Amino acid sequence: MKVFDWFRRFFKQRKREKSLPVPTYAPPYNQCVKRQRERFFLSFLIVLLISTFYTLYSAKQRIVNEELVHVWVAHQDVIAPMAIEPAHLKTNYFPRKNLPELYFHRSEEVVGKVLIQDVVKNEILLPHHFTQIVDTSSISTKFQKSFALTMDENWFEAKFPALSPHDTVDVLTTNPKEGLWQTIPVAANIPIIEMQYDAKGDKKTLVVNLTQDEARAILFARGARLPMHIIVHSSLTPDTNESR
Repeated sequence: MKVFDWFRRFFKQRKREKSLPVPTYAPPYNQCVKRQRERFFLSFLIVLLISTFYTLYSAKQRIVNEELVHVWVAHQDVIAPMAIEPAHLKTNYFPRKNLPELYFHRSEEVVGKVLIQDVVKNEILLPHHFTQIVDTSSISTKFQKSFALTMDENWFEAKFPALSPHDTVDVLTTNPKEGLWQTIPVAANIPIIEMQYDAKGDKKTLVVNLTQDEARAILFARGARLPMHIIVHSSLTPDTNESR
C-alpha cells in the first residue's frame, strides 16, 4: 500500500510540475534577430502594398490613355482666313494619349469660327487655330498672318530715298555674275509702316508689313549676301504706279 501511495504522489507531483510555466531566457542576439525579422516583414508588406497600388493605377491609366476619343478634324485643306462651315469638318477617332489638352468635342464649337492658320486635311482642329467670330472680309482679318520686319539700309546696294507710310516697295536681287542683266524679284508691293533714322539722321531703317513667306525670301537673300535693290511705288501717283 505504501508503494502505491508513493507512486500516486509521484505522478501527481510530475503532473503539477508540467502545468507550471517553464522560465525561458532569450539571449540578446536572438532578440536582435527577432526584431530584424519583424522589421523586414513590415518593410516587405509596405513595398508589396505600394507595388500593388502602382500596378493597378498604371493599368487604369493605360486603359484611359488607349481609349479612342472622337474629335473634329479638317475634311480638306483650308486656307486662312476662312470661316469654318460644316463642309470643312469631319470626325475622326484618336487615342486619348495622342491628343493635346484642349480640343473640340462638338461641331457647334467650331462652325462659324474664323481660321487664322492654314490647316491640312485630317489635321485636328485646336483652339489656337481660331480667333473670335469676325468678318472675314475685314482688313484686320486679312492681315492676321502679316507682321513687321525691319530692313537696314546697308542690306541694299543703294541708299533709301525719302519714303512715307503710304508707299510700297518691291525687293529685287541680282545674280552677282550677271549683274543687273538677271534680276530676280523677291517680294512685291510691300506696305511701308515707317522710316526710322539713327541719332545722326544718316542711317535709315525701313519697317515694312509683310507675310511669313515674303520675310523668309528676303532673309534668305540677305543671308546669302546677294545684292538687293528696292523699287519704290509712290503713293502720290497711284494711277500710274510710277516708280521713283
